Amino acid sequence: MENKVNPIMKIRSMFRKCIWSKLLAFIISVNLFSCKKAEIQDNVINSFSRFGSNTTISKVIAGNSNTAKPVFWAFVTASGAAQNASGMIWLQDETAGIAIKLKENQSTRFVPGTLVLVQTDGLKVKREGSFYLLGLPEGDNIKALSETELADYVTVAAQEQLVGIPQITLDQVDASYNQRVVTISDIEVVDEHLTGNFGSDTEQEKAVVFQDCSGNEITLVTNIDAELAPIAIKTGHGNLTGLVTLNNGVKQIRLLDAAAADVLKGARCTYLQYADKKYFVTPNGNVLNDGKSWATAKSLEAAIAAAVSGDSIFVAKGTYAAVSGNALISLSAANDGIRLYGGFAGTETSLKQRVFGTTAADSTILEGNNNRVIFNNATPALPITDIIYDGFTITNGLATGSTSGGGMYNYYASVTVNNCIFKDNRSGGSGGGMYNTYNTITVSNCKFYGNIADANGGGALLASTGSNAVIDNCVFDSNAATHTSSGIGGGVSTYSDAVPTTVTVTNSTFNRNSSASRGGGMFNSRNVTTTISGCTFTNNTAVNGAGMYNNTDSAPNISNCTFTGNIATTYGGGMYNFTNSAPDISNCTFTSNEANSAASTTGTGGGGLYSVDANPTIIYCVFLGNKAANGGGVNISNAGTLKFINCLLAGNKANNAGGAAYITNTAGKTCTPTFINSTIAGNNANTGGGMYNTGTASSNGTNAVITNCIIYGNTTGIINSAAAGATATVTYSNVQYTGGSETNYASGTGNINANPLFVSSPAYSTAPFTGGNYALQGGSPAINAGNNSAINGYATDLAGNPRIKNTTVDMGAYEYQN
Repeated sequence: MENKVNPIMKIRSMFRKCIWSKLLAFIISVNLFSCKKAEIQDNVINSFSRFGSNTTISKVIAGNSNTAKPVFWAFVTASGAAQNASGMIWLQDETAGIAIKLKENQSTRFVPGTLVLVQTDGLKVKREGSFYLLGLPEGDNIKALSETELADYVTVAAQEQLVGIPQITLDQVDASYNQRVVTISDIEVVDEHLTGNFGSDTEQEKAVVFQDCSGNEITLVTNIDAELAPIAIKTGHGNLTGLVTLNNGVKQIRLLDAAAADVLKGARCTYLQYADKKYFVTPNGNVLNDGKSWATAKSLEAAIAAAVSGDSIFVAKGTYAAVSGNALISLSAANDGIRLYGGFAGTETSLKQRVFGTTAADSTILEGNNNRVIFNNATPALPITDIIYDGFTITNGLATGSTSGGGMYNYYASVTVNNCIFKDNRSGGSGGGMYNTYNTITVSNCKFYGNIADANGGGALLASTGSNAVIDNCVFDSNAATHTSSGIGGGVSTYSDAVPTTVTVTNSTFNRNSSASRGGGMFNSRNVTTTISGCTFTNNTAVNGAGMYNNTDSAPNISNCTFTGNIATTYGGGMYNFTNSAPDISNCTFTSNEANSAASTTGTGGGGLYSVDANPTIIYCVFLGNKAANGGGVNISNAGTLKFINCLLAGNKANNAGGAAYITNTAGKTCTPTFINSTIAGNNANTGGGMYNTGTASSNGTNAVITNCIIYGNTTGIINSAAAGATATVTYSNVQYTGGSETNYASGTGNINANPLFVSSPAYSTAPFTGGNYALQGGSPAINAGNNSAINGYATDLAGNPRIKNTTVDMGAYEYQN
């Protein structure tokens, strides 16, 4: 609201009564005033020094002869040399306005920037050339009034500073906000009853219902505000500023101005319903029907052809099949803004009446018949915008040859897909279920089952060059990328050739997806800004990176995810990080993943995570019960700045070396991973149960840097391959030494070799396991034994408790709290 010149609003006639004199509680900093002398200023202003020359000003909406007391919102402003003067009120449009200059006295001053409610008793506004006149109606004309005459008709009911408009959520609207102007955040259209053209002020009252994600509602009253209602609801979701009233317990809002209404952006939490028109479709619908009811339903193709931007198409349950080798639905820029909704029984008239079926026979099925199902294909010059698909099962689509997007193809198309199922679709190229490039795509509450990409990436979905993809609360199950070398991302794959591409995946499940090459669950490419949060990767399979594969130069942000039961035949059961990738991995759990779990001396493995020539940052993560040939928990090769901070590696098993961690390098490269305040316990391996450091002697092997850590209760502590020249730099850590080939670090700076007194630590012989409690008991020698400077910038431990409870940090991932 700040720094905008707001237009004058029409208020419903029922609200234009003497209630204004009672606005004692209206808005923060309200001041009430009695009638003041006024005069008309006929000068014209096209820009305003206070608000800037590019201020958007909407047209004045005035009362008519049927309205006794028009009410206007206005801003106090001024122009020229008088810009700092008080008392000037402009009622304005794009080019001009009326000014009412109220006479001042010692107690009444209007400061520029103040919002003022002006009530006029029986006056009317009419445009005269380049400005408006305020005066008495005289037929179709306006009778100009003198300053003395105007004093009898103009009242300023209330005013407030712009900064005084509070922003609240819908659930906060109660009696304390009655008769106040507020901004209500994060609401959207859920139902509307606006039909045809918006008529005169005397037309029957209409209303738009807004709702938040919790189901709280407020009604936009649109009788006198009819001209502004289309602006308010044309895009569906955002913030709305206006005057709140509570009418018999029903929350209502009247628009303050068109600019405030126009900030609403896109559908979000429930079902957006906006329709200048609705078309009804049934499997037996007739192209010649008007589609205005279920009884006169059109065919799907005919309804799409008839619809224009803003129209909704309600599609009844049943099967709609592609024929003649063409996609069932083909859209271009000519179809901008149409919304297709499935799942109707055939009696409903609004979205909120719709009940989804639980079986295939009780749903709206879009059947490809070995053709593409949906083909949204446009051009850079004429893109498709604002398409919605909601409530469909999209199945048996096929993109033949090397083409992509068997279920849905999106090219220069802005599309929202909600509550849909993509099942058994296939492409000879990429994106068996859905292919996206140079587009904006939002996918929410969708399920992808059994989709296949035969040649390239994304069995279920590919977000490729130029996409801005948002995926939320979706399920990817049993999808596959089948090519043995280029088949990447059985569930979701990303790709970009340097054109800005953004992919966000939240609260989604990846289960039983497979890749014949890399990334069973998900494959992340370079040049893509990728964010993955709150997701679950379970039982996915691949040669490398069964749960997730982060390719060369990629840098995804991965947080609050779980990787469980994923199996790679070579490297990286849970995750694989390849050359120069630098993912940020935080608050993630890697449990019971596997990578080449047979005994092997070749270095293959990394049950939980494998990184080669990559530098991820791994903080607040847990690796439990993973197994591999080498590196049951993690397998690290050629790492430079790779870090583990506040992590737990426990109960992991390697059939060969490195129960928790296997660290190596290749010729000409170094490997210096860092472990800070991490706990490594209960891990099992033939060699180096806690950590095994090896590598290439010609490159001086590896040198792991270990600070404030506990490595205890494993088959062995740290074993460094002498033949490889491997070492570890260990300070302020508790490292178990039992003799043999282990290195004794007890004499190092701040180091100890003593039972850390974990609350519960299962025996390493039972690994792989996922149990144990590695918090410290009172009296643990690890308490207050660390180095504070090593943990700077990390305020909490792995459990979310204060990282430094007393004056000195503890060793290990958990800070003792008593």
